Amino acid sequence: MHDNKETAFNDNRVISLNDNKGFTLVEVMIAILVLALASGFIAEMFLVSARVNQRAQDIDSSVMQAIGIIETFKKQNTPLGLKEDAIFEGAFVQLEEDMSILTGYYDASWQPLSGAAVPSSGVWPEEAVYSLSVKIYENTDIPPHYYSLAFSPDGDDETVLPRVMGAVYEIYVEVFRLPNAQGVDLQPKSLATLKAQHYFEAISL
Repeated sequence: MHDNKETAFNDNRVISLNDNKGFTLVEVMIAILVLALASGFIAEMFLVSARVNQRAQDIDSSVMQAIGIIETFKKQNTPLGLKEDAIFEGAFVQLEEDMSILTGYYDASWQPLSGAAVPSSGVWPEEAVYSLSVKIYENTDIPPHYYSLAFSPDGDDETVLPRVMGAVYEIYVEVFRLPNAQGVDLQPKSLATLKAQHYFEAISL
């Protein structure tokens, strides 16, 4: 009698173990498909995030470069004195009747690159990552200003200097990130645009 109970217990245990089924092939394939889709979505999110971060860094550095150029421009004695600054070493200088254009190319760390190229050619130095376009022109809406300088060294006598003519010049700075490939049809992406004006005194008349 005791042996029969033990046999029945063992039989029940065997039957219970046999009822635990594993995953079918279809279920495994569905799980792999879902995992692959989720992984692709997550990877795409990382790529988009990396591109957004890169562009944000580009814009920040571009704005700082543009501000620095404008501040340097305001410190010059003449409007075109800016082209002598180190940041425009090897830059392409285009002098037109009513405007001067400076175009410089830079590597990833904003070091100037030599070998200036004509901007419209769609060709730039191989290591170039960024480019600067600076346009300088006189604001003709504000007429040249004539005035006399006077000073009194001892507080009694006043010495009048020759008249001086001055004019207001405007500077337009645009920063670009260059595409990886080169060609006329490949357009650089604009990162920052700043504009300012400054009064320059001309030589004594």
